[in-house]
Amino acid sequence: MEEALDRFFQLCRFRYLGLGFLWAWIYCLWFSPAIFVSRQGIGVNASISWILSCVTVMATMLFTPLAIKHLGRTLESFRTMHFVAPLIMSAGTATLFIPYPTQNLLSDSVFLAGALITGVGAGWLWIMWGEFHSRFDAERIEVVIPSCAVLVVASLFLVSNLIYPVGGIAVCLLPLLSGFLLIRSLSEEDFKKPVDVMPLGKSNIRWSDFFRVGLGSIMIYVVIGFGWSLISFSSFQQLGQGLELPYLVGAIFGAILSIMSIFYARRLNLFFIYRWMLPVLVCALLLLTTANPLMDEIAYVLIIIAQIAFDIMIWIYFATVAHKGLYNATVLMGVSRGFVQIGVTSGSLLGIPALRSVWEQSTSQSTVCLILVALLVIVIMFVLNQQESFEQLIDNGTDDSVMESSTTRSTLQDRIMQTAQKYGLSKRETEVFALLARGRSFPFIRDELFLSKSTVETHAKNLYKKLSVHSKQELIDLVDSDSLWNQKATRT
Repeated sequence: MEEALDRFFQLCRFRYLGLGFLWAWIYCLWFSPAIFVSRQGIGVNASISWILSCVTVMATMLFTPLAIKHLGRTLESFRTMHFVAPLIMSAGTATLFIPYPTQNLLSDSVFLAGALITGVGAGWLWIMWGEFHSRFDAERIEVVIPSCAVLVVASLFLVSNLIYPVGGIAVCLLPLLSGFLLIRSLSEEDFKKPVDVMPLGKSNIRWSDFFRVGLGSIMIYVVIGFGWSLISFSSFQQLGQGLELPYLVGAIFGAILSIMSIFYARRLNLFFIYRWMLPVLVCALLLLTTANPLMDEIAYVLIIIAQIAFDIMIWIYFATVAHKGLYNATVLMGVSRGFVQIGVTSGSLLGIPALRSVWEQSTSQSTVCLILVALLVIVIMFVLNQQESFEQLIDNGTDDSVMESSTTRSTLQDRIMQTAQKYGLSKRETEVFALLARGRSFPFIRDELFLSKSTVETHAKNLYKKLSVHSKQELIDLVDSDSLWNQKATRT
């Protein structure tokens, strides 16, 4: 346990969790009573500013990468952005929080402008955190992002229980804290240089490839956004509770399930995530057809489970892909998150109270939910059919966690096989040993050998014991160093 904790703290430092404060800002603003005390629900039912901010986040994430793509730079390389993005987010949040003495054209204009600039700032900050996380190898990113999710849940719980106006002030400070931690993280020597990207025209990945697989993200968040729009206080008050407890339950289970997926899935890729999301969201939509308060609450918990787990795993996946240098990180992280925002915006628009009152005259809530079930299944099945071709494109990348050996490949392989024979390693242990000796990470070995991460770690522990080493680096030294290898090989 002590070794595992040391490894955790080595991989995850507090400054890397700044994405969690950006993420927490969204839910503390529109999912807690800190800013909108008289809200009727969450998201679009909290305030019209939700829709305005969603639209501007979506536009910012999709068009900013296009604007700087041909400059050959990342968004974070524009130093002023480190300060501008969190500052305008904080200022925009403050305009939503300020109690206006009278409602007139000026106050309405300030309120709407605040909603718009929060979206612009949030979009830029999302992209910059994505660019930074693209520098992480799979092993580190799979520790950092679930930790960010834990921070989101803790922040929402804390802010929801702060008295007015302390909670609102705390929400205004969250973007500043996220921006400060980004600046601190980028100041580290190991992360100053961005990932080397393949020259334009060299990568086989095209926009059409992103769009085909991104349809799944859009449809999943259409369902999530629509589900949020149907959640109101009235049904929950009938059960004698508010919205915070069900969210907390769903978020905890979502984080746990994503962590279990990281450790026990044989291949953590985009298509595994889509398969996992489909039954959860179908169940949630079917429960919403009943218009029963208890079923609504269960559906809400399922939606939050899907949303938290999806956000964690989709961020891990695209950060890992960006780390391979197959595509500009600004474009990859911006567009992947932009697809999510398209879904959020579309789902929220579909379920806003004004529109809902219109379609309820000609159809029922259950009919709309069933239509969404059919669309969700069709879209996800279409995307899953793209798996083989898209994964071939992604697998063309390299894992730059590999350490260059001083020996030739053939000599290294000879030493691996001799060592495996000397210590009586099984066939599977030899496969894991060969990859570890080349510096491959546990997540890479998981995907390469189609084993769960926990199984890979178990094999690694057994190897360390058999070879009398205590870490992956010592294992590499055992094979790579002539003196150390000869010394170990002569032992009986």
